[in-house]
Amino acid sequence: MSRITHAEIVAALQRNFGILALAAKDVGLSRQALERRIARSPALKAAWLDLRETGLDLCEAVLWRAINEKNVTIAQWMLERLGKDRGYNPRTELTGKDGGAIDLNSNIEGLTDEQARLLEQLVKGRAGGAE
Repeated sequence: MSRITHAEIVAALQRNFGILALAAKDVGLSRQALERRIARSPALKAAWLDLRETGLDLCEAVLWRAINEKNVTIAQWMLERLGKDRGYNPRTELTGKDGGAIDLNSNIEGLTDEQARLLEQLVKGRAGGAE
């Protein structure tokens, strides 16, 4: 069997939306063999990456259409990913004083006896419970 050309691989990638397993089957290679060919060839890698970017563009277009149709769920999803710099982030971030790092070094020397007893109970998992 003759070696599969770059043009044949690019055509298979295009027919199969850049999905390696499908493109590999299309040209009679294993997915791993196709991955190796792409890794060794800057031209194949560029073609594959361009197809992946085109796929992402198409996915974004679907999301924007849904947003234009007032799909609140999709709008929230998009804001959580693209609107982080505007405060749309479901993740809570904790910081220390003035936005700095949180000091994880405990200083228990200044605790009262009662505070030390409560801390000991917390550590042992018995805080607030009956003794």
